[in-house]
Amino acid sequence: MGFMDLMGSMGANTKNAIEIARKSAEIAKEIVPGDGLREEIIRRCIIATGDVTIKDLIAFKGDPNIGVEVLKNGCKIIVDVKMLKVGLRREAIAAIEFGGEGVETRVVDGIRKLANQIEGNLIGIGNAPSAAIELCKIAKKHPPAFIVATPVGFVNAAKSKEMIRELDIPSIITVGTRGGSTICAAIINCLIEHVAQRPH
Repeated sequence: MGFMDLMGSMGANTKNAIEIARKSAEIAKEIVPGDGLREEIIRRCIIATGDVTIKDLIAFKGDPNIGVEVLKNGCKIIVDVKMLKVGLRREAIAAIEFGGEGVETRVVDGIRKLANQIEGNLIGIGNAPSAAIELCKIAKKHPPAFIVATPVGFVNAAKSKEMIRELDIPSIITVGTRGGSTICAAIINCLIEHVAQRPH
């Protein structure tokens, strides 16, 4: 990725913003050296959170380039919540917008209603552990092509992400209770931006 492409991906448009983004990128590269996609994803998470320790919580299953390839091939992006949807640099579907009133949470109800659209697509769970748990059930019949799961919290967050990692599906998660939609968006946006660099 070229320098200006990277700056744009970090939201830098003015001279001062570009300088801040450049310094952030340099600091992150000192913390996590390397030119691979894994290293770049980890650096994006550090920049997005301002937290160096996040580098020890990003766990990969399989090759993250698979995520780039499925995006390049035109897959849908299905996410759990609107906060994640609006943070992405590509159109996405938010499960919570399809949920109704009932016993289950709106996001679980919504992801159930989208079950037939999950297979072969990229799924992002940035907020709701319940959505990650439901995704694990749906994936047995409708396996997604790639999962980014970073739900946050003290109730079921760590467990739900370990369940995702046990699936026979390439994924990126945050280990433990930490995570959130900001990290999920940073990871998915990094994959999206790499699509433009791949030959067609």
